[in-house]
Amino acid sequence: MDAFETDLTCGERLVLCGLRLMAADAACTTLQPRFDEACGCAGGQALRGLEVFVQQLRRHGRRKIQVSPPAPGRPTADERLVLQVFASAQADDYRSVDAALAQLIDDEPPGALGAAACLVAEAFQMNGLVLPVRISSGSPGRRPAEPPPSAWPPRPPHGHARWPGRTSGAC
Repeated sequence: MDAFETDLTCGERLVLCGLRLMAADAACTTLQPRFDEACGCAGGQALRGLEVFVQQLRRHGRRKIQVSPPAPGRPTADERLVLQVFASAQADDYRSVDAALAQLIDDEPPGALGAAACLVAEAFQMNGLVLPVRISSGSPGRRPAEPPPSAWPPRPPHGHARWPGRTSGAC
């Protein structure tokens, strides 16, 4: 195990788990409950957003993306790019989102791909799942400025009563 694998946050592990299962076309009945447990009432939205993201990657990608089998393990370079996309989206660093997406699909990214990443990143952030921006050698983007202290805790969307740290998934 390298440091990247052991230092993954809960949000990063959830993204990788979903990505790997979807890439393998594995019908996994445990994925929805995992997203529900992590994101509460936004779990379905986050999972559907990740599904759209994977579908858009398949549709618009001009190269094969290397994804590990659905098991815990070291992220591939492409999986790290995917994590960077979601982390940059959560940090509102849209230039880095577009740069990483362009590298992933080897073309100009369509708006739906970035929008799906932003949807998942926001659902994660609303529920306390932090996706840290990790800049590694050869990766696009830049480290965004730290959010101001007033940016935490994030404001729940209208009509949602779930706050980060709350254990109940009920809305």
